[in-house]
Formats: sequence, structure tokens, C-alpha cells
Amino acid sequence: MFDSKLEMCRISFASTPSTTPVTVSPVERTVFNRNLGELGGGSDAHSVRVGTADVLDYLTEIEKDVEVRGGWEQRAGGTKWRLLISNLL
Repeated sequence: MFDSKLEMCRISFASTPSTTPVTVSPVERTVFNRNLGELGGGSDAHSVRVGTADVLDYLTEIEKDVEVRGGWEQRAGGTKWRLLISNLL
């Protein structure tokens, strides 16, 4: 599952200009494995869900100098959710 998703992301971002660097990371797999381990060895892997919030929580745990904030932003095209990840250093 994760290998297919990673490959689709790599293909999607392959033509991204070098002025907009993109890193395709396997962090979702890391969070999945951690959550599965927390449920115990007998847990069904299909019952484990990993969402954006899980990934962001994990990243802020391992990167103490990163802050994640989100909120609604009003623009000419309408109201949109905006996520800001910033380095605190």
C-alpha cells in the first residue's frame, strides 16, 4: 500500500521545478507502524488509520523546533483552510 502511494507521489512531483523543492517522505508508513505497535501485536492492520493530524503530531514530536498551525483564511476566491508549518529557530 505505502510503496504504491510513494511511487505515485514521486511520479506526480517529478516535473516540479527545482525552484520549488519537494521531498516525498515515507513518514506515513512510520506513523502507521507506530500506531499498529501501540495497539499490540494481535491487532488487525486494516483497523489502523493514519490521517494528516497523526502525521503532523508525529512530526512535531520528533522535530521540537517545528510549529504547526492551521486556520481559516478569507481570500477573494472564498474561504479556505490554510496549514502553516514553521521552523521556530
